[in-house]
Amino acid sequence: MDGSEFGRYGVLRFMRRHEETVIASYPIDDDELTFGCDPSCSVRLYYPTVSPLHAKIIFQERKVGLSLVLSPT
Repeated sequence: MDGSEFGRYGVLRFMRRHEETVIASYPIDDDELTFGCDPSCSVRLYYPTVSPLHAKIIFQERKVGLSLVLSPT
């Protein structure tokens, strides 16, 4: 992976469970990264247990925050 594949905030890599194989890699250029099944999310997750907005990673003032969004079941 060369430096051109890194975004402003780094890179997000999805790895195969229990292995060190990279499945997908995305440069992070936005200060907010959202995960969920909603089409507006940065990363779409297609699992029945995933909420429309499941989680957020926020980059602010050289710090990173993770926010999990709990939805009623």
